[in-house]
Amino acid sequence: MSAGVVLAVASLTASASPDRAYVDVRVQTRATLEPPTVAAVLPVEPVTVDLEPSLNSKFDAHIEDAAARHGVSRELVRAIIQVESGFDRLAVSAAGARGLMQLMPATARRFGVINRFDARQNIFGGTRYLRALLDYYRGDISLTAAAYNAGASSVARYHGIPPYKQTQDYVRKVNTILGAALKQAEAREAPDAGNGG
Repeated sequence: MSAGVVLAVASLTASASPDRAYVDVRVQTRATLEPPTVAAVLPVEPVTVDLEPSLNSKFDAHIEDAAARHGVSRELVRAIIQVESGFDRLAVSAAGARGLMQLMPATARRFGVINRFDARQNIFGGTRYLRALLDYYRGDISLTAAAYNAGASSVARYHGIPPYKQTQDYVRKVNTILGAALKQAEAREAPDAGNGG
């Protein structure tokens, strides 16, 4: 692994909080990064995930605001929340991640979250983190989800989704939820399309 890649990954995972510092480092080192050479998601049986719209509704305003402000798909934010915490605002992981988007202390500090159990702060911080990862991985949802779960250093180490069962399942679940959300959106629009002609 080249020194440029190591430095770029270190800048992404560092706990320094200013966005400006992150953007400057990313721009300066982007030319040294190479796209991953491993397939994003390994072909395995599909994962079924139940969508839980009743749990989505009480956080919708925060999700909509954060998604619009940071230019992230609201469906992606919802998918991450569903897989991370099942929409449990008070969720705590064994590793110390907390809240809806399961923010670790360093990530929370980096993205300005003071109270990880505060739904709005947690969603805004997690969405800012997703935006940074989407920029870093050039919009690749699978790599973004893998880095959100396992860390950017693990994605860099394996030049793609790490061979951890938990991370691979996580990526499949996020993609399954996104696919289901897209189908629901298409189904809602289908009757309107039929009345137009």
